[in-house]
Amino acid sequence: MWERSYSKVFQGLKPEEIYAIWIDINNWHLWNQGIEFCKLDQPFAIGSIFTLKPLGMKAVKIELVEVIENTKFTDCTTFPGAKMYGMHEVHAEDGGVRLTTTMTITGPLRYLWGKLVGQKIAVKNAQQTENLVALARRK
Repeated sequence: MWERSYSKVFQGLKPEEIYAIWIDINNWHLWNQGIEFCKLDQPFAIGSIFTLKPLGMKAVKIELVEVIENTKFTDCTTFPGAKMYGMHEVHAEDGGVRLTTTMTITGPLRYLWGKLVGQKIAVKNAQQTENLVALARRK
């Protein structure tokens, strides 16, 4: 299994403030500068599929495989020979929230996809988290 995780505590926020931004997939471009657009035409629920278009790459279909309101969601992207899971968690902690993003790739070609895609995503997690928090503070 290939895995990378990023976690940090932010003061003065509530889990529901972060979760409200997460479920607004069509506006992810406001805090994730690595994407051109995201599109979800279904409820934010297990089994729903959204389209994500990274900058300079082909659009991909991503499925929501776990959704726990105001706590976490996990999405899954399927590649030939591998699956990439993005687990996004928010928990109340010390007058704020702890945000954790964990990218996991499973399957026989996990290390190849980790090098081609996973590492590029993981290296941006800290900045994307900061952008997400900044947006939450402006709302």
